[in-house]
This record gives sequence, C-alpha cells and structure tokens, in this order.
Amino acid sequence: MLDTNAVRVLLERRSPQLDQWFAEDRCSVSAIVAAEIRFGLERTLISDDQVFAQVPGLHLVQAS
Repeated sequence: MLDTNAVRVLLERRSPQLDQWFAEDRCSVSAIVAAEIRFGLERTLISDDQVFAQVPGLHLVQAS
C-alpha cells in the first residue's frame, strides 16, 4: 500500500522499482491517501484527470 510520499515519487517517475511494482499491479492506495491526493489537487486547481493521465494505468477506484 502506497503512502502519499510514495505516490509523489511514482508520479515524478523517480523510482524504477516502484514503477515496476505499479506496472505489475502490486500497489494500492488507501482511502485516506486518495482523499489526501484529492485535497491536494483541489488546492492546486489541478483536475484528477490531469494527474491520473501522467501515469499510464493509474486510475481511482471508488469503494462500494
């Protein structure tokens, strides 16, 4: 499970190992981390789509 700092590293493409884990679907984020990301996006006025488009395969899954 990725924390907020790991998500930042993933988005900035600073860790080949993390990129590989993500490509293999070995990573997930908690609802708290997803909420922190949304909060940060709203503060900076960047849409979710813009951020999620930066990393192929990254998408937000809503809990049911």
